[in-house]
Amino acid sequence: MASGTGDELKSRLGRDVVDVKVHDHENLERAAAALGPEAKVDLEGCRVSVPVAGGPDELVAAIQALGAADIALDDVALRRPTLDDVFLALTGKKTVEKQAEEVAP
Repeated sequence: MASGTGDELKSRLGRDVVDVKVHDHENLERAAAALGPEAKVDLEGCRVSVPVAGGPDELVAAIQALGAADIALDDVALRRPTLDDVFLALTGKKTVEKQAEEVAP
């Protein structure tokens, strides 16, 4: 489906990710709404992630949007896509390892 080094595959995805850890679990959906339609919610990790094209400027915009929505955060980061992100983008499926983590007790 795709070939190249890990860095080459990640760069093909072409977008950094703003990743926030929301302080209160009940604010996850509001945080996702504040970050836009591409935001993904991780209920277990109390996180919301959204791909961005503008790098640090997008990080600042995300923090401002969450502040305006009065959503408290425990952590916020701008990161490069992971190989799991690349796999999901290419196949529409999570890696076997991620699926196993979700099933494990």
